[in-house]
Amino acid sequence: MNCHEAGIWLGAYADGHVGALRRYSIQRHLRACTGCAVKHQGLLALRARLRAEAPYFKAPPLARARSLLQRSPLLHSMHGGRVEVTHELS
Repeated sequence: MNCHEAGIWLGAYADGHVGALRRYSIQRHLRACTGCAVKHQGLLALRARLRAEAPYFKAPPLARARSLLQRSPLLHSMHGGRVEVTHELS
């Protein structure tokens, strides 16, 4: 892996969204490349800062229910994942 490839994958790697083989390649590159290791540390610091400082808003109950239903494997197999909500919760 070179710096260009590592740069493309660093964000996904920092978030834990890469497979085992790519993770190994990135880790190996980060041990050998100070520049990319510094960029990776910067991403981790930014991620931590965003989690600490960004406001968190909980989804309203209806939106949360709709989201959970749309991700339901059973619903996808029966209705193609389509959910129509016809009323609001008060």
